[in-house]
Amino acid sequence: MTNIKHPGLRVIDRFKYTLKYYDSLDMFAENLKYESCSCSIALKDTSLDIELHLKKARHKKLVVMLGGAKVNQDWGKEGPFFLGREFSKSIESNILFISDPSFAYDKNIKLGWYLGTKKSNGQEAVKRLIDIVVQKFNIEKLIFFGGSGGGFASMQAAHHFPDSISIVWNPQIDVLNYHVKEVTKETFELAYDASPTNEINGINLDISNVYNEHTKNKVIYWQNLTDHHVKEQLNPFLSKQGLLEIEDEFIGWVNDWLFLFVTNIEKRHTPPPKNILLKILQFVVNNDINKTSVEFLFDSIYTDSV
Repeated sequence: MTNIKHPGLRVIDRFKYTLKYYDSLDMFAENLKYESCSCSIALKDTSLDIELHLKKARHKKLVVMLGGAKVNQDWGKEGPFFLGREFSKSIESNILFISDPSFAYDKNIKLGWYLGTKKSNGQEAVKRLIDIVVQKFNIEKLIFFGGSGGGFASMQAAHHFPDSISIVWNPQIDVLNYHVKEVTKETFELAYDASPTNEINGINLDISNVYNEHTKNKVIYWQNLTDHHVKEQLNPFLSKQGLLEIEDEFIGWVNDWLFLFVTNIEKRHTPPPKNILLKILQFVVNNDINKTSVEFLFDSIYTDSV
């Protein structure tokens, strides 16, 4: 471990545990032990800043938390930014919190989708990190959790892990179709010195490219009906899967791996209430996930919310 010329920007006080620095993912893998930790892992020109909250009972479950855009009050501030920390004590699972490596590269990036930078492929780094933890601790149940830009990152990472489960809300599917074009433009200019394009660093910008009839992981997809993402993200995704587009509220499985919860419970791009997100996450962590159990859960959520 070293702190000499460690790449990336970070505020030490934002970490829960004493921060450990690693020069590479290989070094992180070599030193990983079954203990909760805060770590900054060097990539080529940024860092992967993480927290690992491990249960004493050595659970074989792991929840991976992937955040979306910075909230307005964090614009221009250094990270890390961890989604869902407040859920840690309420979940009977190990949790891996991953801050977007784009935020460590430039504090002015507002939304990074875990794509990375011109020298560091964020998608590959996240996949490798998760694989290290899964293999080291013999994880048997892997759950991804994220909304909006973090929903994109969750679905992107999850497709590499058969039998994993993604819980996403109002996710972007196609980065280049994101409606706030100035944010996309700013991210690409700061992280890549380039205009938004598919031709950068081997990254995937469209989830439709990696999901099809051969998909082996499951996706639980919450979408607000009045969100512009229905037209710009969800429906193009469904169309590319050969599925009918959504026009009204819909609750149910549309194929073997995709469950949709499209309702008016929340408006526009507002995330689900935290108590409902926690309820969903606890259910997925604690129960066998099949078509019947998921339908029962979301039928009850809908009934209790209308």
